[in-house]
Amino acid sequence: MFAGEADDSEYKQGADYCERLDDRIEEVNLTGRVTYLGWCDDVPALLDQSDLFVLPSYDEGLPRSIIEAFSIGVLVVATLAGGTTALVTDGTEGLIVPIYSPDYLAEALRWVGTGEAFREGPGRAARHTVEEDFSVESYVSTFERYIDRVGDAEWATARGPRKNRGLRSLGSGVLEVSKRSEREKQM
Repeated sequence: MFAGEADDSEYKQGADYCERLDDRIEEVNLTGRVTYLGWCDDVPALLDQSDLFVLPSYDEGLPRSIIEAFSIGVLVVATLAGGTTALVTDGTEGLIVPIYSPDYLAEALRWVGTGEAFREGPGRAARHTVEEDFSVESYVSTFERYIDRVGDAEWATARGPRKNRGLRSLGSGVLEVSKRSEREKQM
């Protein structure tokens, strides 16, 4: 299954992307075994029906699509593109292959296809990664630590009187923001 727009002219592959994919699919005798879904609004439902998620990108930031696959516990095979390795540890949550290396990608997919136990282990590890690092609770906790640091009086004083004006920590990650700081009120 391919999810996404058939016309990739806004990106790197061009308007004839699906035609070239169709030609390649026919070359390797996979005609009738590949489906183009187009734009998908319910990615979690699609991933829930999948055994494997493949991201063969040449360039990525921090791929949200991998986080979505992890949240379902789907094994990921991805290229060594951008922030992919910040998410996927090769052999732990999935497999990483070099960019521009279709032979390595094909070999990784063949290898995954032969090992049921391997598919299940990384899926559990991936789900754990999402729960620990990308859950709402994790985000809130990280944000609260940041806010506490910003609101910490010692830190604000060390940064000088012009920084963090009007911020006062109320504890538990809550800041009180006033239009003028106490120092300005005394002037």
